[in-house]
Amino acid sequence: GDYSASYGDTAYMLGLHNGLELGKEHGEIVNMEEQERFVGINLEDMANLIHVLSAYKELNAFLFGAEMVFSFDEGILGRMGRIYKVINNHVNYELKKGEEDRVEKILNDTSLDPEEKARKLMVVK
Repeated sequence: GDYSASYGDTAYMLGLHNGLELGKEHGEIVNMEEQERFVGINLEDMANLIHVLSAYKELNAFLFGAEMVFSFDEGILGRMGRIYKVINNHVNYELKKGEEDRVEKILNDTSLDPEEKARKLMVVK
């Protein structure tokens, strides 16, 4: 009985996760509260990540005169550049499906503050 219950719990969780992934892929998660529940990050956290990204870019440009691109295993700045991956992992799926550099354009838009960038990255209108 314990084995059967454990098997049933595992099958249920696998089915639940598959269903959530399918839902995300088909753009069925449209309101912010549901998206936060599924991606595990809220607007404030995303804005904080964007603040850190801005500081990383400024430090990079200050040290080298212009922003340098490093691979993720190239020293301290390379490792700090992983902030891009963290942000990208929490961008709305519909936004990622669009033009390739759409996320980068939002991150580089100096007319937007970090909170506005976070909102654009996480909510598709």
